Amino acid sequence: MKSTFLSGFVLFAFLTSCSTTHIVKLSDKQELNNLNRLIEKEEITLQLKNKEKLKVQNVKIKPDTVFAFDLNLSEPASFKTEEIEKITYTDHTQGFIDGFLTGFYIGAVPGLVIGLTTDLFGGNVIAGILTGIAYGLGTGVAGGIIGAISGSKEIYIIEERK
Repeated sequence: MKSTFLSGFVLFAFLTSCSTTHIVKLSDKQELNNLNRLIEKEEITLQLKNKEKLKVQNVKIKPDTVFAFDLNLSEPASFKTEEIEKITYTDHTQGFIDGFLTGFYIGAVPGLVIGLTTDLFGGNVIAGILTGIAYGLGTGVAGGIIGAISGSKEIYIIEERK
């Protein structure tokens, strides 16, 4: 029973990796600065409007130009921001948080029910809460590890100037 539950949990966690989409306004300097800070040391994927995908790092976004180091060509590159459709990178810290919270919920609810309904753990409210927390922490840690490995996909869409 436990192995079936854990196998199902691991499969569920891998299949439900999270992603978040953000719209970046080129006219907002603060927003550009925040994005530059987030991605400056990350390996990211630039998807151009012609659907070409490039693996790059050391990215610096300006209102009219994106500077980066192209990992495929091993040389610096620059693009007009109007050529960029979206910027994607994997945030492993956010993946851990999302995985932990999902895992905690998946374990805490059945743990609470088991703790409240079985004589094995006392069958009272305190036993139910403690059992729910224990199950939740166990599956939360497992979910956090899986989430950290798979990461959370962060997608930034560049809003065109009007």
